[in-house]
Amino acid sequence: MSNTSRFTTTENRRHTTYNATECRSNTLGLEEIINKQLEVPQPLLTEEQIEQINFTLIEALHTNKQVYLTYYKKGQCITEKGFIQFVDSLGNLFIFIDEVFELKNKMTLSELIDVRFT
Repeated sequence: MSNTSRFTTTENRRHTTYNATECRSNTLGLEEIINKQLEVPQPLLTEEQIEQINFTLIEALHTNKQVYLTYYKKGQCITEKGFIQFVDSLGNLFIFIDEVFELKNKMTLSELIDVRFT
């Protein structure tokens, strides 16, 4: 008797047998498909929204006030809470320290969707 687990399905009176590795592989494929369907396009910001984000970033940097930062990454809009440590408008980047792990995150300004004070 084999040590490999086997699963059988009945489909139109045919039997198809899968081993445990094949089932995990199929599950990963389904997970990827579901994640792809959940992706959203990156929101386009108006000039006014971009100016407001820049203003809030600079104020948060100078006052060390905590912010909610919403950014776009891999098809998702993500919101985190933390502090702005550095802003380089010309270089299109900033450094954000998240509240949970207190890790420095270097991001581009073009990834930003919204910045608000907590």
